Amino acid sequence: MVHYIMKIKTLVLTLALGSSVLLTNEALGQEVSTSEEQRQIQKTADAKTLSDLKDKKSDSKLEAQEAQRVETAATNSAKASKSAYKTEKKAQKARKHADAQAKKAAKAKEKLDN
Repeated sequence: MVHYIMKIKTLVLTLALGSSVLLTNEALGQEVSTSEEQRQIQKTADAKTLSDLKDKKSDSKLEAQEAQRVETAATNSAKASKSAYKTEKKAQKARKHADAQAKKAAKAKEKLDN
């Protein structure tokens, strides 16, 4: 009878050990697949992040180009305004000089007429 109990204990112990090995392998398999799923999810998230950053870089580049165009237009406008101011100032000076010359001519003619 003792011999029979020992066989049962050995059989139960073997079954328990075998099932624990199988359960461990199954759990490790799930961990591997879970780990693989996590890697795939991370890879997808990284790709989306890179895509978003690339879009932002493109948008920033377009904004910088637009800012450069606006700055160039403002510079050109300021130059044109400065040029127009100088031209008007010269024209006023020329009109003033012409008026003075006209007055001198009128006085000279008046002297000649007298």
